[in-house]
Formats: sequence, C-alpha cells, structure tokens
Amino acid sequence: MSLLKVDDLSVAFGTRRVVDRVSFTLDRGETLALVGESGSGKSLTALSLLQLLPRGGSNPTGTIVLDGSEIIGAPDLYWYVRADSPVRKIEDFNGKTVAFSLTGSSSHAGLLALMAQYKLTAKPTSTGSITATLTQTLTGQVDVGFSAIPFFLDKVDSGQIRIIGTGNDVASLRSRTGRVNLTNVATLQNRKDVIVRWHRAYKETVDWMYSDPATLKHFAEFTNQQEKVIARVRELLPKETMNPDRIVGMDQIIAEAQAQKFLAAPLTPAQVTELIQIPKL
Repeated sequence: MSLLKVDDLSVAFGTRRVVDRVSFTLDRGETLALVGESGSGKSLTALSLLQLLPRGGSNPTGTIVLDGSEIIGAPDLYWYVRADSPVRKIEDFNGKTVAFSLTGSSSHAGLLALMAQYKLTAKPTSTGSITATLTQTLTGQVDVGFSAIPFFLDKVDSGQIRIIGTGNDVASLRSRTGRVNLTNVATLQNRKDVIVRWHRAYKETVDWMYSDPATLKHFAEFTNQQEKVIARVRELLPKETMNPDRIVGMDQIIAEAQAQKFLAAPLTPAQVTELIQIPKL
C-alpha cells in the first residue's frame, strides 16, 4: 500500500483553477520530486498536502518534514521590464501592473514584501508561469514581469529586457529561508542514513558549483545558454545563500503565514522542532 496517494488534486481560488488534476503515489522508501517552472503549481500542491492553503482553496491532507534549506533569501527572483519601458527603478512600479505567478507562490510573497518595503501602490497581477509572464510583458499586457535566475538572462544580455530589482533588494527576504528540501516522516525515520548521505552530497555539490570553472560550462549546456550569460549566476546567487544547514526567519515566516491565512494559529516551538530536522553530518 502506498505511503501517499493523490488522485486528481485540484486547487482553485474562486473560479480560477491553479492546480489541475494532479495525481501521484509515493511508496515507502521512495523520493518524489515535483518538477516545473515557476508558477506551475509546485508550492500550492505542497501547501495543499500540508493543509496550509489560504481560505478559498481546496485542502487535502498529508505530512512532510523539512530536512534542510535550499536557499536563504530570494536572490534568484528578479523583476524586469521591456527595453523601451519608462520604468527605471523600483519606485517607478507605482501605478504599474507587476506580475507574480499564483496566489501563495514565492513570487507572490516576494512582490508583497517588495511593495511593503518601498510603500508601493503597484497592482499585483497573476500571470502564471514565467514563460507566460515573458510573453505578457513583451506584448505590453503587464508592465513589470518576474522571473528566476537563470531564466531569460540571455534576453537581458541581448538587451530585450532590463532587470529593475531582485529579491536581494527586499530586506525582509534576505533574512529568511526562501526554499527548503523536504522528505516525509516515514523516510526520515526508516532511512535516515540515506537522508544524511544525500545532505552530505548536496553540500559537496554546492562547494563544487562555486569552485570549479567547469561547472559554468555544464550549466550553460544544461540551460542552453551562453557561458558568458551563465557566468552571472554566481554573482546573482552568492554561495552563502545556498547553505543547506540553516533555516532562518521562522518567526517572520510563521507570522506572515498567519496574516495571509495560510495558518490558523502560529506553530508552537515543539511543532517547529518537529518540522525542521536538518541532518547532523
């Protein structure tokens, strides 16, 4: 019998369906990866399993455990405009439509934090995936688009779009973990040695990524972009933000989750301790 079985999971806010009939099973000892571009529904699928969707969304069940940080802050998030846009700085977002993927996504949280810090009167606009957002930005349907590194850095290099701001411009994002690596309770209990080895390999991979020049060539081939474009990744994503041994800003994250109706009540210290179990190497 499967440890987790999901059939035709759909999440909707009002009449808009944002996760459409997702199905998968997870057996004991297996690892499942949800793969997709920004805005495809990965975060909302995980939130639905945790019963952490905001009001108005469907709410199935499930249990997962955080076993390490994937990124601190949101240095990979950036906002851009067309080359001919009058927008030159973040303050110019006032009165403009600014894209995010879907309600509850990391791009949505990032935009809300940006607006709060700069006291912007921008108009948050859900545009779906980063590919759909690029089309809407280039055709003038939305004033400011969003993306994630390394996507569309080639278009920055060619002058088609200009980066106006990044997640590093938002102080509240710099002091909290932006993404995490997950496992389920049964795997953590029954195959902890595997999780520890995986965590060690993850750290070694990050060290290699930031020390060996050959990684840029591999990454350029993988993303089908020029090496000179990919060379900016290390500059835009500092190694210290990739430390998997730290999950930071939980008080802030919990408070925001409660304010946005993702949590009915704050997590207790015991619940946080149970939730975050980073392997000791």
